[in-house]
Amino acid sequence: MSGVLKGSVMNAREGRNPFQFGEITGFPVGSRWKYRRDLCNDGVHAPTRGGIHGRSQVGTYSLVLSGGYEDDVDLGNELWVNLRSFHKL
Repeated sequence: MSGVLKGSVMNAREGRNPFQFGEITGFPVGSRWKYRRDLCNDGVHAPTRGGIHGRSQVGTYSLVLSGGYEDDVDLGNELWVNLRSFHKL
């Protein structure tokens, strides 16, 4: 893993790339975890605090919804997210 992940410490399992786009083997879209740390440890979502993991010049690697924003909508294969809510933190 190259670079520093702002606001987080990640101890991803060997062989996982936190800067990967697309499906991650062993973790189908819609997978759930009880704790945010487990997402990091599994190499699925790098930030331990932020809900969006990406780079403005490249794109978003992962997006996590925690149920903390009432206007976020998860339709299974489609997400509606109010990004203003993310930036209020």
